[in-house]
Amino acid sequence: MNIKYVKEDIVSFELAKLLKEKGFDGEVYMYYMNDDDKTLINHAYDCTNWNHFESNKIKDFYHERYSAPTVYEAQKWFEDKHDIHISINKRKGVGWDGIIRRVNKDGDYLQVYNRLNVVSYNTTLVDCIKASLKLI
Repeated sequence: MNIKYVKEDIVSFELAKLLKEKGFDGEVYMYYMNDDDKTLINHAYDCTNWNHFESNKIKDFYHERYSAPTVYEAQKWFEDKHDIHISINKRKGVGWDGIIRRVNKDGDYLQVYNRLNVVSYNTTLVDCIKASLKLI
């Protein structure tokens, strides 16, 4: 199986590190090596949680690995693990609305973030992922 991704769909190395710090535990096909080049590796034959890969525990054996989810996998992780819902809406002629809602104890959504971004859907989603990290 050969999986191909558009580079903009994969979180950046910096965002992958932040997700790991916040406990991202999704199984993904790609990971970053914490080497001089911050190498992105596509491991198309093995979907795993690279943040908890065994070689990460052996000092000087390998460079530390960071799971590199797509922005959509990260978005789903927030919803599944933290009840944080990220939605992106197109505003005709204006740009993209990034909206973050969090489910409260009564099961109601509380809007906690709203940002207009005129660049692209993807940039708006990445901005919302970064903002969501501050909520957990």
